[in-house]
Amino acid sequence: MILGFIVMYVVMFSMINGPGDFRNNLNMFYMAVAMWAPTGIFMLAAMPGMFPSRA
Repeated sequence: MILGFIVMYVVMFSMINGPGDFRNNLNMFYMAVAMWAPTGIFMLAAMPGMFPSRA
């Protein structure tokens, strides 16, 4: 889950042209959470069905 959040946060900076355009602000964090939260909920809901019980 944490790795997924880090990926979403890095994706937020994919549209910058170069280091001079880099602006880190709270909005970038908010947008990363807004992308990550629904994905995380879906993953947690779907994973038990993908991995049946070992017993």
